[in-house]
Amino acid sequence: HLNHLGKILSKNLFLLSKLKYLADEPTRKLFYHAHIQPHLDYVSTVWDGASEANMKKLNSLYRRSAKLIVDKSRSHLSTEEKLQTLGILPFRKQLSFNKSVLMCKITRSKAPTYLTHLFVTSDVPYRTLRNDLVVPKPRIDLFKTSLSYSGARLWNDLPKPVKAAASVNAFKAQLLRHIKKTT
Repeated sequence: HLNHLGKILSKNLFLLSKLKYLADEPTRKLFYHAHIQPHLDYVSTVWDGASEANMKKLNSLYRRSAKLIVDKSRSHLSTEEKLQTLGILPFRKQLSFNKSVLMCKITRSKAPTYLTHLFVTSDVPYRTLRNDLVVPKPRIDLFKTSLSYSGARLWNDLPKPVKAAASVNAFKAQLLRHIKKTT
């Protein structure tokens, strides 16, 4: 899947590079959100625990998209600054955002039951630990990349006000503010 994803992203980045001479920055950003971002977001919660070599390739393609979107007048900026000026999260943070949104849907029973059955809510009576998920104990390190482990840890690490958002859309907005504040 990741090899196929890399090919799709490379093809779309080639098209974006051709657009650089024909379209302005907002149009190139629109192209990014329509033809690159959806491919990265698609089942990213499944493959975000892939090997570092695979993640490095995808991160390289992700960063190249920011370089192609930004106008030449701001080419002196670092790639991180380009991402920030475009309002695009860094690659790892985007993957964490996607997984956090899925975990929000799971904890609110808005996900398929086969996913909700992977997680158990902590029955600890302490108010500070309420609504946290039980993190399964891994016997091997490979298990730490699974959704049941990494998703529970990610959910438990989120601030309480973010987790208590009224709706999934409110959760996304609060999570985005939290991530940008910690960047």
